[in-house]
Amino acid sequence: MEKLEILLQKINFVGYQNIPNQEKHKILSILWENVWNEIKDSNFPLEEVYNTYLCNESTSFLINQPPIIKKVDIEKVKEALFHFEKHRYFTQEEVYLLLDWSINNARLNIEKLGVFIANNSLNGYCELGQLLTIMPFEKIGLSVTKNTTHTSFLYPYDHAFGTVTFPVLLGTIVLKSYLIDVTYRQFFTTIRCNEGMYFTKEAFDLPHFPAPGYFVKDKKFAKKLMADGYILLTEQNAKKYGEPFYKCSLEKGENTYFKGNYLKNILEKKEAYLTKDIEELNIEFPYRKSKKL
Repeated sequence: MEKLEILLQKINFVGYQNIPNQEKHKILSILWENVWNEIKDSNFPLEEVYNTYLCNESTSFLINQPPIIKKVDIEKVKEALFHFEKHRYFTQEEVYLLLDWSINNARLNIEKLGVFIANNSLNGYCELGQLLTIMPFEKIGLSVTKNTTHTSFLYPYDHAFGTVTFPVLLGTIVLKSYLIDVTYRQFFTTIRCNEGMYFTKEAFDLPHFPAPGYFVKDKKFAKKLMADGYILLTEQNAKKYGEPFYKCSLEKGENTYFKGNYLKNILEKKEAYLTKDIEELNIEFPYRKSKKL
């Protein structure tokens, strides 16, 4: 019991020290592994461990990439929407413009709830994030999907994300789809990205496996999605996104392969929004009237 008390004290101390994230993650991940290994055979009060867990939600990350709020020209957004109404296609520049507006809008709306997104893992905001980013596109008549990682990749929990498909003029008109996930960062917190998570099942009502970020191989991909909130949906990117979620469904050391197709599972599994509770948050592109869906 004394050892656990010391471990928790160290976690709380290191967690709020002003040291580089990479160094902090390395120290804290080892400390958490020791906590979960110790707690298996201990009568230590679980509430104290859980409180420490909660208090260190956003103190460090396996991959530390804050979201980026980009400068978006509202007049150009209006022009892009007018252009689409008239011609039913976008330029590639207009696609990026509308995606950036949608991601900015979601992030700024979440901040209105008192969340400082630069330092927050955004754990618990995926349903709202999905709605705020996908619905504006749905309202202007674009094809969207509302997805959960459980249905698409067999992840044991429901994490909400989505896609939007644009008709883009590239010589001829082609369809380009983008995966959108503004709360992806939550899967890279140190408290969940450590080997010790495999030992939490009997001690807590917590996942008994590390978070998907623990299984991510392409750090550049992860950083881009966390920074921008969206990424081009290709066969390769679908696997980079979906495979780590699937690996969370496996036991430690299990090497079973995913039997489906990540891209098809994203685009073809039709789901509904997990929430429609938007209170008075903005889900409209600027200066547009709502269309009935």
